[in-house]
Amino acid sequence: MTPAKNPVQEYLIQKLTVIMATPISSQMADKNLFVIGMDSYGFMELVTEVESEFSITFDEQDLVSIHMQTISGLTQLIEKKKLQ
Repeated sequence: MTPAKNPVQEYLIQKLTVIMATPISSQMADKNLFVIGMDSYGFMELVTEVESEFSITFDEQDLVSIHMQTISGLTQLIEKKKLQ
């Protein structure tokens, strides 16, 4: 049985593939985004797009959180913020 796909994670993978101009897959969910090629401009573009798409706001603590460094962590943070 294949696990259900997480729509937030799928959104992030699609956005990161465009922003980073390289194929990103779910197998990379626990990899540090900055190690696999994310730069600060791409990071801010991703933050802006995510805030708009999910009607959430990241605060200063979120932006420096370890959760912002991986697709998995970012997925969890977005899901938490959507519930607030």
